[in-house]
Amino acid sequence: MLTSIRNLILASAAAVPIAEGAFVPIDTFESYTVGNAVAGANGWTAGAGGADFKVVVDPTDSENQMLKRNAGGAHGVLLNDLATNAIAPGSTGTLYFRFLKPSTVPESGAANDFMAGLLNSGSTAADNKDLGYAGGVTAPNNRTTLQPYPNGNGAASFSADTGDTWYSLWVVYNNALNTGSDTFSVYVQGGTAYSSVTAIAENVVSSNQIADDLDTLKLAVWETRNNGFDDFYIDKSGANLSIATIPEPSSALLVGLAAAGLVVRRRR
Repeated sequence: MLTSIRNLILASAAAVPIAEGAFVPIDTFESYTVGNAVAGANGWTAGAGGADFKVVVDPTDSENQMLKRNAGGAHGVLLNDLATNAIAPGSTGTLYFRFLKPSTVPESGAANDFMAGLLNSGSTAADNKDLGYAGGVTAPNNRTTLQPYPNGNGAASFSADTGDTWYSLWVVYNNALNTGSDTFSVYVQGGTAYSSVTAIAENVVSSNQIADDLDTLKLAVWETRNNGFDDFYIDKSGANLSIATIPEPSSALLVGLAAAGLVVRRRR
């Protein structure tokens, strides 16, 4: 009987979904040694300055690891090959990630602090920080606002949050079959102002009108920023505004224990 219960627990834990909806993890940065660069692992490659992106401890949670650019100078670019999780022409898909707005800003005056979004791998050079995005999100002005990139119409204000604050971001792509019809929408949740999922801008016309896969995630960070990034996920099958998280092992175990308890009770 105990063996049967143990096997049921293990089977139930394994059956727990990796993420809500159809999200597939790109990277959560938990498998790295703190201080190591991510380029060369989990599909990441470095553009200019990309080797400076390293895994560090989350300043808001010592049990969590996040991505941060640990260098000064010009912008740094990091790319991830989405491989089989690319958003195909004629499809709608969603990029999800979390962004840490830090309490301190080491530099000032940069035009943009970070940009993140999807593109086609053949549309731009790896170190080109301005071109090739099908659409994405940028936090200019020392992270006091968040807005779509390109075009900049619509913005969310971060000015009310002075401490280290995490935000969930969603970029929903309509990768149309007809060139000229590609659009994207940006949503945010977190901080003081955004207790629920809020649209920053919807149906923004993409700068890069291509009838091809959106197969590359591109992250660009300017100078030495205290920005943090975590939990990059992709859903290639639709607009998905759920929170993409992997259950903790303990949570999966509790599910298994609950299932085992129900079986035992029913057999009695």
